[in-house]
Amino acid sequence: MALRHLRTSAVCLTLVGGLPGSGKSTLSGALADRLGVTLLSSDHMRKELAGIPAEQSAASGYGEGLYTPEWPARTYAALLDRAAVLLSSGESVVLDATWSDAGQREAAVQVPYAPAPTWWPCTAMRRATRRGPA
Repeated sequence: MALRHLRTSAVCLTLVGGLPGSGKSTLSGALADRLGVTLLSSDHMRKELAGIPAEQSAASGYGEGLYTPEWPARTYAALLDRAAVLLSSGESVVLDATWSDAGQREAAVQVPYAPAPTWWPCTAMRRATRRGPA
């Protein structure tokens, strides 16, 4: 029984990634709830860094607003820094982001206080629907 408790209480870092709309936020939230761990989202972190309330839309055109090239590096650095703080205090963390850049994934592997992260890639199969006359 003690060994089971130690295994389930081990600090871990879980990365959930995939393209927009692939279900990663849904999976991340369910996983964090089920495991009783902290969920950190790149979407929420980006808004926090920009001073935008989480519930407010930050929609903009491709490569504009919070989606300019400099935002990903800033967002992922803050996400990993926050994860390191939580991990150092003994809290497990689920990170919800696209993780499309190999450098970002490598940085996650280097996060202090965590064993090698678990990677959950999300892929969504969307079925095209046709509306109106063929």
